[in-house]
Amino acid sequence: MAASLPPDFFPPEGDDSIALLRYFYFDTEAQFAALQLRSVGIQCFVSNANSQTILPMGQGWIGLHVFQRDVAPAVAVLRQAGLWDDAQEEASSPTQLSSQQPFGNSFVGWLIIAILLLAILLHFLVKGSAIFS
Repeated sequence: MAASLPPDFFPPEGDDSIALLRYFYFDTEAQFAALQLRSVGIQCFVSNANSQTILPMGQGWIGLHVFQRDVAPAVAVLRQAGLWDDAQEEASSPTQLSSQQPFGNSFVGWLIIAILLLAILLHFLVKGSAIFS
């Protein structure tokens, strides 16, 4: 029995371009969407799945990619599975999403990080002055 190929293996087939179908905020939601697509034979892969682990601020960097030729069937599958919100995706077509960078609440995230760093710096400045006096 031959070994089966991984579900996100893309064999070379001419000049097929890859399209970003949608961004997700959670890896589990992106993997579930990819599972829905793979179950009907649409090849896809999830990108930046580790970014949510490194920066868990809900940035929405997790991308679901398909071949350009599979965009319309993939949207239909995700719509049927309840993972495609027409109102949310209405502003741009799936083929144009790759030019956008979803940063969600990045200002709030960076503001929180800046406040925490200032609090840590202030803590060490106060403790440092008590140690040397």
